[in-house]
Amino acid sequence: MGRRLLKQLDQTYGFDEVAIVPGDVTINPEMVSTKLALGGYVFEAPFLASAMDGTVSPRFAALMHEMGGLGVLNAEGLYTRYDDPYSVLEEIVSMSKAEVTEYLQQVYSEPIRENLIGSRVQEIKGSGAVCAVSFTPQNTKKLSPVAVEAGADIVFVQSTVTTARHMSNSYRGLVFSELMAALKVPVVVGNCVSYNVALELMETGVDGILVGVGPGGLHDAGGHRRRRSSSIGDAGMRRGPGRPLPANRPIRRCHHRRRHPHRRRRLQVHRQRCGRRDDRNALCPGGRGAGTRLQLGHGQRPSRAAQRHSH
Repeated sequence: MGRRLLKQLDQTYGFDEVAIVPGDVTINPEMVSTKLALGGYVFEAPFLASAMDGTVSPRFAALMHEMGGLGVLNAEGLYTRYDDPYSVLEEIVSMSKAEVTEYLQQVYSEPIRENLIGSRVQEIKGSGAVCAVSFTPQNTKKLSPVAVEAGADIVFVQSTVTTARHMSNSYRGLVFSELMAALKVPVVVGNCVSYNVALELMETGVDGILVGVGPGGLHDAGGHRRRRSSSIGDAGMRRGPGRPLPANRPIRRCHHRRRHPHRRRRLQVHRQRCGRRDDRNALCPGGRGAGTRLQLGHGQRPSRAAQRHSH
């Protein structure tokens, strides 16, 4: 038998595992710009709101534009399946966890309506906002021209994992160079996590690529996970001048580090499902789950709030 070839596993890092290190030169704030250029559009705030039904509605996209960012509408979601998607969203919110999964399967089985795609695009455009819509690769060729004809400014092509090459025996895959020639609007593609895929996507001429798999802290879609910092580093090595590289990152309140307001004591959140309840392992109020604890240093006492929650 021949030798078994093993692939070397590279060390990867997440956002919480890297620090921003000051460079050799300081720059005055007025000489620095954080604007985001995407195609022919410039945004004052370099933030994109994810194309999820629970995040971006036509109204939210308008508000995001007023704040200087870009809200991307899921053009295959509830807003393009129902005349009144808000009542469906209210039903989802009001349901218990035991019921909601079956209900979600039911409401998303409703077909996508092309007339609603045009209506939602026009609603966003009517507010004066830049309109960005998102499609999955299998529906992009059919539905994206409908959105562009209605006035969409930017098209996102998104799936859990997107590559420049797709193998199939049943149909011809999506060719990004042909798509951009047909739509004549900026096209952003994702998601990807590696150097080679980022390079191939950029070589197709797309206006931007999305880095990361799954909607961040909500879940890791399909079990795929790679540390975001390493993914951005790999993809950034091939970024051309002026080509944006949006990264997937959840906005959340971080409970990992707390500072006592009076003693200015740094407390490290240590997730521990078992252990003694004593002064050195006080339960953390508001931490991640019932097993989250505050790990204190030698000679330190827990805060009064921690003492209350430990009993």
